[in-house]
Amino acid sequence: MDTNTSIETTLKDMWHSRPARIPKNQGGNAMVAGVCEGVGARYRIDPVIIRLAFVGLSLAFGGGIFVYLLMWMNMPRYGMTTSPWRAINTPKVQLDPQEKKDRDTGWWLLVGLVVFLPSLTAGTGSFAAASLFTLVLAAGALYLLHRSQPVPPTGLSANSTLTAPEGYPHPSVGQTTPPSWDPLGAAPELWHLPDLDREPVAAAPEPRKNRWLIWLIALGGTGLILLSIGATTTGAMFAHYGPRSGSNVEFQVTDDLRDTYDTGIGSTTIDLSSLSSLDDDRATTIDHGIGKVTIIPPKDTRVEFDCAVGVGSDKCPATLNDNAKGGTLTLKVDVGIGEVEVVS
Repeated sequence: MDTNTSIETTLKDMWHSRPARIPKNQGGNAMVAGVCEGVGARYRIDPVIIRLAFVGLSLAFGGGIFVYLLMWMNMPRYGMTTSPWRAINTPKVQLDPQEKKDRDTGWWLLVGLVVFLPSLTAGTGSFAAASLFTLVLAAGALYLLHRSQPVPPTGLSANSTLTAPEGYPHPSVGQTTPPSWDPLGAAPELWHLPDLDREPVAAAPEPRKNRWLIWLIALGGTGLILLSIGATTTGAMFAHYGPRSGSNVEFQVTDDLRDTYDTGIGSTTIDLSSLSSLDDDRATTIDHGIGKVTIIPPKDTRVEFDCAVGVGSDKCPATLNDNAKGGTLTLKVDVGIGEVEVVS
């Protein structure tokens, strides 16, 4: 068998069977976001060992916080399939309320990744090498863990002590084999409840007996989803946002008004001062990730504003040019982190 093909297949399997975060409000014993809890449940390791590994990586080599944030960004919550990274790369109108929460979290995580990324690139000498070594160790550790536990443990999705986010069915709803208490399969929506003739599934799987090996693997680098995921995700992140990061983007609008202006990171100016009068009502959405959005409104068009900022402030009036003739322009402005200012 081709070695490269085998490794590529393993990496794909690692991604598709990656752990889900188990936050405290869903039944986990999470300290922060449920990353360690999820990794421990997926690979049958005591979550305390995972936490110690992160502490060791942060103190000994650096980069531990970046690793944790990167995993958080790519791990969906238990019962969901959408991660924060996927949420911020999906139009907001296509997301449900729970996914919108993860989208807001994703913008915060993106800021954190940018903040802690210099520890990997701006350092010199041994510091930069040690930070990179952190990623390599963590990637190798998860690769070995996956090789030893390629399939998620049975019972994890049916764990009755864990709950799905509001509006989502419990992961066990889709199982095809009914439990002993429902032999006719009459109530599949309740199959996540434990069988009466056996003990319920434990919240955290028992660790393996060869604890010394787990300690070596965990302390050596448990913390990253895998090197290829980190490289792919970080590369995609800066390929998508990098050219606009810290830049000023300006849209001069005359008669080419768009339905949507979707921008990323930096300062964005939407200049509508030369917009022709509208014959009919129009609605335009301005969706910005991180930074400031400046809007120069039209002079002869009635404008209604609907501004929302996840973290930051907005200086949006309710309406402008109330006495203008013609159609009304409705501007829906959504900013993840930053501010919105309307310049009259």
